[in-house]
Amino acid sequence: MPSLAAHLSDSLDLMAESLRKAQANSIEMPDGLHLSTAQLVRDFASALAGKLRAAEEKYGHTNGWLFDDWEDECRQQLMKHIEKGDPLDVAAYAAFMWKRGWSTRKS
Repeated sequence: MPSLAAHLSDSLDLMAESLRKAQANSIEMPDGLHLSTAQLVRDFASALAGKLRAAEEKYGHTNGWLFDDWEDECRQQLMKHIEKGDPLDVAAYAAFMWKRGWSTRKS
């Protein structure tokens, strides 16, 4: 029979893992943001994360968006996906550009 210390250690490990997951899934919202708008942000972030994960699995993508050598291609893909009509694809390319500090306008 496991000791009380083992049970406590297991419980602490589970609590720490739950806390790590909660922190990873939390999005900091500014004070005063309407609750419906905050929910929109959480829902959209979740949908975008799912879309990006599906692309990772389908195309083998990982973190290539971090590289500097595809700014023009990223911009072209953004415009292409605007025409295709999927807001999540548009948001993905916009997020890549935002994080890299790239403009959507050609330089």
